[in-house]
Amino acid sequence: MSNVSVWMPSYGHAGTIGRAIASVQAHDVRELLILDDNSTDGSLALAQAYAALDPRLTVKIQPPKPQGVTWEIAAYREALTLTGKHIVSLSTDDWLMDGVIESVEKHIDAAVIFHDYIACNMASEPMWYIMCHLHDVLPITLSPGEAVARIEQCEPCETGIGSSIRSDCLAWLCGLEFWTMGPYADAIGYAAVAAKFGAVYSPVIGATFTVDPNGYGARNRDDPAKHAGWVAAVKAFLASTGLPENVQRIIAAKREIGA
Repeated sequence: MSNVSVWMPSYGHAGTIGRAIASVQAHDVRELLILDDNSTDGSLALAQAYAALDPRLTVKIQPPKPQGVTWEIAAYREALTLTGKHIVSLSTDDWLMDGVIESVEKHIDAAVIFHDYIACNMASEPMWYIMCHLHDVLPITLSPGEAVARIEQCEPCETGIGSSIRSDCLAWLCGLEFWTMGPYADAIGYAAVAAKFGAVYSPVIGATFTVDPNGYGARNRDDPAKHAGWVAAVKAFLASTGLPENVQRIIAAKREIGA
């Protein structure tokens, strides 16, 4: 049985959720969990129809959230219920690429596995390619110190897009409430895991990512009223990791946040 689980928070992507699900079903995965945040556009019904035909697929409807509980908190808590050793996250307007699950299985003991990914516009047209900048075509395994050096030297590629994180490392991030960073959560959080526990960088294309100018991350990062709060959350999270201050500054600077 596969040691890789996939989870997919879902809200209002009826036009693309079928493609996202099919891209996961094409792989040998342990399970796919879709957590629907009470969609009203038909995407929930589509997910349930797929689940009726595939025992690996589970659809959960997010119950009403108590005061102060954001969708990120609720979603990541559900992700911790997955049983795979490694967990891949996927948005419902993105899709997995061939070879990514096999890549994860080959490095199943790694804390985090970073893959290349493709960014597309809303019409699913490729816009740019985000690379791990490897010198050859083979994956490289780095110690925490080597990962820090790489983070310092290379363009940003440490993010949850197309990547996979070991379940105990995701639990570590959740224990530090990394979701408080909102749209910076995966980029800062996954880089922190690499700096703390090491990483594998693989030239496999992990996923295609849809750049939505009206999506959650873009809206919040670009909102001056919210930006200061996110910056404060990033600094607080990094301080809680126990990483040296210079490493915290390096990780923050990768996302244009002065620490």
